[in-house]
Amino acid sequence: MKKVVRFWPFVLIVITVLLFFYPIFKGQIPFPGDLLINTNPYRAESFLGYAPGGYPNKAQGPDVITEIYPWKYFSISELKQGNIPFWNPHNFSGNPQMADFQTAIFYPLNFLYFLLPFNLSWTLIIMLQPLLAGIFMYLFLKKGVGLKDFPSFIGGIAFGFSSYMVVWLEYGNIGSTMLWLPLALLLIKELLKKNRTLVFLGLILTLSVMLLAGYIQGAFYIYTLCFFYYIYLTFVQNKLKNYKSHILFIISLILPILLTSFQILPTLQIFSQSTRGAYSLVQIEKSLAPVWYWITLSFPDFFGNPATRNYWVDGTYIERVMYPGVAIIFFAFYAIVNKINFIEKKFFLSIAVLSLIIATNLPLVKYFYLIPIPVISTTIPTREFSILIFSLIVLGAMGLEKFMDEKHFKKLFAFVYVIALVLIWGIVFSLGKINPDLLLNLKITQRNLILPSALILVTIFAVFLKKINLKISMILLILLVVFDLFYFFNKITPFAPEAFTYPKTPIISYIKNNAGIYRYWGYGSAYIQANYQSVDQTYSPEGNDPLHISRYGELLASSKDGKLPQMLPRPDANVAPGYGSDDLKTNFYRKRVLDLLGAKYILHYQDLVEAWYQTDFNTFPKDQYTLVNKIFPWQVYENKNVLPRFFLTDNFIQAKNKAQVLELIYDKNIDLKKTLILEKSPNIKIDKNSTNQVSLLSYFANKVSFKTDSSGNTLLFLSDSYYPEWKVTIDGKQAELLIADYSFRAVAIPKGSHIVEFYYSAKSFQIGLSIAILGLIILFLTAVYVKKTK
Repeated sequence: MKKVVRFWPFVLIVITVLLFFYPIFKGQIPFPGDLLINTNPYRAESFLGYAPGGYPNKAQGPDVITEIYPWKYFSISELKQGNIPFWNPHNFSGNPQMADFQTAIFYPLNFLYFLLPFNLSWTLIIMLQPLLAGIFMYLFLKKGVGLKDFPSFIGGIAFGFSSYMVVWLEYGNIGSTMLWLPLALLLIKELLKKNRTLVFLGLILTLSVMLLAGYIQGAFYIYTLCFFYYIYLTFVQNKLKNYKSHILFIISLILPILLTSFQILPTLQIFSQSTRGAYSLVQIEKSLAPVWYWITLSFPDFFGNPATRNYWVDGTYIERVMYPGVAIIFFAFYAIVNKINFIEKKFFLSIAVLSLIIATNLPLVKYFYLIPIPVISTTIPTREFSILIFSLIVLGAMGLEKFMDEKHFKKLFAFVYVIALVLIWGIVFSLGKINPDLLLNLKITQRNLILPSALILVTIFAVFLKKINLKISMILLILLVVFDLFYFFNKITPFAPEAFTYPKTPIISYIKNNAGIYRYWGYGSAYIQANYQSVDQTYSPEGNDPLHISRYGELLASSKDGKLPQMLPRPDANVAPGYGSDDLKTNFYRKRVLDLLGAKYILHYQDLVEAWYQTDFNTFPKDQYTLVNKIFPWQVYENKNVLPRFFLTDNFIQAKNKAQVLELIYDKNIDLKKTLILEKSPNIKIDKNSTNQVSLLSYFANKVSFKTDSSGNTLLFLSDSYYPEWKVTIDGKQAELLIADYSFRAVAIPKGSHIVEFYYSAKSFQIGLSIAILGLIILFLTAVYVKKTK
């Protein structure tokens, strides 16, 4: 019985997680399917009796449906076939897959996908985030900081379902990274205390798994916090001469990087060739939180909530969350203003203040993000609030323990807290009189102040209830914390029926059955979100990924007017959008790029039955397009001038640089079906007027094979994106891969019959794997040394 009592925090954490995820017992999964089915092509279909495009949704998780889920689905599908998904051919005309840190292909918990159905595994991994975060935070507070069970449990629940963890929950990679933070800090403290082999190995394993979870910015934060935590403990505990611990700690920071080099090196490679660059000073200033946003520390929806469509300030809600919970912030302030005998108080107070400052648009702060370090200069600064929230939860748990241990709660603190609450209400009402233009918005604020205000008063009531009965006070605090966090969670977290995960539609089935490896594109309101193709296994020239090949992004951006824009979009690469009956036929540049990209089918959305029934010659001129299918409300037009996805040619032009390549692509006198534009001359002389033919033998993600037959030396073109990791062989012998038509692949083929194979060499991955093996050897030797020198 005593053993059961000892484990009550873990049991309650599990029960709390199941409570929050109650929709799974109704057949739903934590996935924004409610948003998905309101986008093309699904919005043309009816679901559960709702009119097409009319299913209620919380408008959350757009990147989940366009990035995270498609990447995971494609990656797991490839892994199940025995292939490492180095390359994804379904979007961007091909783009590195594994190299993108966010795909988290090697995250150990992915093993679930090989044991269980995909959506069940997805659900379990999403649920494991708050579960493991809660357990690890409890252990850190209990064994690391030295708190009692109750405040440690409250801290665990608060961290597992903190606002930051919740708003990013279904992204998977962010929460899966941050959940390892408390465990890493616990192991660091244990390492400084005792140089045990298991602690040393545990810290290395924790940091390694964290690095593979897929959130590089969070990994940077965790590494930074771990480093300063160790330095702080070393000085505070007067262990400057504990050289063995210092050496082991340094090794434990370095080895995880070595052990995960097979992921890190490919990421660095694609980063250097992607559109992801440093933010400008203006962008940085806009992405920092305004000072007045600090009010959301206690009132998370002071400015509304996007899930209820009433967020009324500029900026992104989920990028600015800093809410740790009403009770947590109450006890965090209580810890700050009282003397507490925990050595971590000053550290986490300092970290909280620093995190708040460097994520806020205060004087000079924006210049910090001009430091040319990729994780600092290329990422959203307000993600630093994750560390603020973590630190406040630690302080809140300390304050809760202080409250439990002391005989008399300081009434003045509660009085000041109530006065501050009254002042906030007074300011809100006064603002409406001072600026009538804000009245409508302030009504939203007033509604959203009611619940947090009530919870503050209940917290104060629970505090004074301690005098009568401590156990009832504790139970009330548990209920308050759980209710508070559950309300936030339930308000913004979408759940959807499993059937809402990329359901089959007639229009996409037609494309899949008829397009082969040709690509398709949606014109105007027929636009289909990028990356859905990674799930339905069709092909799109567009894509959404912050780490996509910059040259390909440049080519698509030029489809607007034939020129390169000064700044490329960071996450996505799109063909210039167009609307109306004139835009498609009048934009030569877009048409030229669509032809080059192998976009054989153009989709048109026409929800007026009479118009849908007729061929739209006005928008789609009959000399360029043919209507080949109608599936209401869709029309499918075949692009008559589309270039073959691959072909042989004996004609090329060598350009001086990529700027000239672009000019030549848009030269109306050049037939791109017959002439390639190269930046380097082929290594063999190309024969004119040769007869040739080519056939596709196989088309896989990491390998494409052809059979060619030519009477003379010729060039083989493939409209898949060029990337340095791609190589080519002719009859098994290495050949030179050329960049053709700005961003694609070509190779010079000698006359005769040949087997040509394009393959992804994964050189950076292999180098990283070698470094990881070296890291394992160092780890083994270090572990043996530690064990022998106990």
